[in-house]
Amino acid sequence: SIERQPVNRLQQAIGFLLFFFGIGYLYYPHRILQFNAFMRERFFRDSTALLEHKRIGILLLLLSFIILTLSLVGSP
Repeated sequence: SIERQPVNRLQQAIGFLLFFFGIGYLYYPHRILQFNAFMRERFFRDSTALLEHKRIGILLLLLSFIILTLSLVGSP
């Protein structure tokens, strides 16, 4: 049905992402290690978590409310 289409797209996107990560772990483990190092260096630093935890938390909550609201607008 039309109301559930955004949720289905999100599920498909997550499914494809997990599929490609699975392929990466099987055939390209060095790429996964490079991606892990990049994410650790850029996004998951301790200093970022300690100094900007309120800003990041508010941003994540705002994004989740927007996504949830958009997914529920069409449902009865």
